[in-house]
Order: sequence, then C-alpha cells, then structure tokens
Amino acid sequence: MFDRLEETLLSKDNLAQSREAFDSIQHAVVSSYSSSTEQFRQRFVYLATMKSVASAMLRQDHQTQGLKLDREFIKGPWFDLGPHAVGNLELNRVYVLIEYLTYEGTWNSREDELLERVNAIASLRNESVSESIFPILRCHGYYHEPARTRFGIVYQLPTEAQNTVPINLLTALKMTKSRTLQPSLTQSFKIASALVSHVLSFHRGGWLHRSISAFNIICFPDAFPSVAASLTKPYFVGFNHSRVNDDNEYSSLTEMEYQHPVYQSNTRAYTDDTTNAIVRFRQEFDYFSVGMVLIEIALWRSLKSMTEKIEGSPEEMLVELQKKVCIAGKDIYGRRVW
Repeated sequence: MFDRLEETLLSKDNLAQSREAFDSIQHAVVSSYSSSTEQFRQRFVYLATMKSVASAMLRQDHQTQGLKLDREFIKGPWFDLGPHAVGNLELNRVYVLIEYLTYEGTWNSREDELLERVNAIASLRNESVSESIFPILRCHGYYHEPARTRFGIVYQLPTEAQNTVPINLLTALKMTKSRTLQPSLTQSFKIASALVSHVLSFHRGGWLHRSISAFNIICFPDAFPSVAASLTKPYFVGFNHSRVNDDNEYSSLTEMEYQHPVYQSNTRAYTDDTTNAIVRFRQEFDYFSVGMVLIEIALWRSLKSMTEKIEGSPEEMLVELQKKVCIAGKDIYGRRVW
C-alpha cells in the first residue's frame, strides 16, 4: 500500500498541485502508519518534502527566504575539498561543509530563477530526516558572494563527526591503494547500494542530481577506525547543480568527466551551435554517472586513472573503458573477498 501511495503522490503529474492539497495528503498518509513502520513514514515524509519544494519552485513561491546567512559568520580554518570547502560557523563554533554554486553569463535575465533554485536546494536539505534513510547533510542555509558570482550553501556535519574534516571518495581511493587498506567486497557492496538507493529516491522526489561523481561522495575517517570503515557510512553532496525534473527548468553545464557522451556533446554545441543541438539533462544521465562511480568502487581505481591514456571522442573513450572494465573485472571477486 505504501509503495502505491508513494508512487501516486510523487508522480510527475502531481508536481504542480497546491501546497494545501499536498500537505493534507501527506498528513493523512503519515498519520495512518504505526511506530513499527517508522522508517517508511520518515521516507515518505522526506520524499513528500522534496516534491513540495519542487512544486513551490515551479509556482515561484518566495516563502523560503529565511535561510539566508551572513557571510561574515563563516570563518576559517579553511580546508579545500575540490568543489567544496570546510569552514567554521562562528554562531555555533562548529565545522561546516560549504558547496559553491557559481553562476555565469548564461543566468543573465534569470536572476529570480537562480535565487529560487538556491532557496529550493537549501530548503530541501534543511528538513529533519534520519540519516539512516537519506545519507545527506542537513543545510544551515546559504550566503551570497556577488564579487565572486557565487552562492555558498552551508551544511552541518554529522553528529558523530563534529569538527572533523571529511574526505571525498576520490581521496579515499588514493589513500587506500594498498589492498590491505581497501574495503572488503561486502563493504564495497554497501557503498554501491547506498549510492544507487540515494539516487533512486532523489529521482522519485522529482529532482535531478546532475553532478554524481567521486568528488561528491564523502566520509569522515577521523570518526572511524579506518578509511575503509568510514566508507560504510558515506554521505552524498554536490547538490549545487541539482534542479527539479521539469522541462521548463533552466540548467547550466556541469563538470563533464562523469557525464554521458550525449550530454558531453553540449560542450561542442556551445562552441559551435551550428552543428549540435543543446541536449537537456535527464534521469538517464544521472544513471550513467552512477555507473561510472560503480566502476570506480568495483575496481577501486579513479575514473581518471582508467581513462587518461585513452584518446578520441567521449563515445570512443566509453568503448575503450568498457573493454578495460571487462578485462579487469574477471578476477575482482577473487581478489577482494577476504
């Protein structure tokens, strides 16, 4: 019954329904479940929240302005994590993770939409939800840096990892090159399962991630006995390029390394718009990115290390990568079970 209700409520056809109707359906469903199904209840509430925020965005709902932060409250020390940084929230004297959403000329005349997008991303992750259901960080809010043409979206770190510095999966791969330091096959399955489950839930909530990569999966090794152990509780970040899955939503290009060859053609279309049409991002492209990360987890190697010597177009590189994976995968099971 729960699955049918979830599917009905979160279907794309219901995206534009009013907040009042949406809240009444959510309340009726949530109230009908007992404590024995608490996980299902939490899951439904959070997916419903995702849909509610998506609906608010499409209606240009401006009721989410309370998440704005003063940039002056974010202090050093600063730790660089590639597309992210770790700073100190002076108000609480705790470390926070900061994601940057940098905007460029393509957002000209779309300022209101950009602000709505930032508000929606922050609002979606500001909701309380069990980390065992959705392994994402809770959002404190966001600030604007006009001089750098970017927003900073600020997240609190998990309770068990307060004031520790996270690392991303790419760094973890480099730190655990020795086989004795790598996760077991069972641990790798847990990481892979968490990734797939998270993306599926995100899509069912009516959103596209658009930036799935080893950069955007983090763990907290200082809070665990080892890097491998910390990877059994990964957190998913990189929502600065996320958007509602709707044909009228605007998108800017994202990092291309993990993207589908068809979507990578957008870079060629932008440089020569007479030969290629712009391809809109869709769910299948997120699934492709998931596949690239699953390859990294299976082979315990970075995507870059597998593709850096391959030459040719993105399509040709994909064919060569598939050959490499087939060859390397033949003895993975035997090597990684202990």
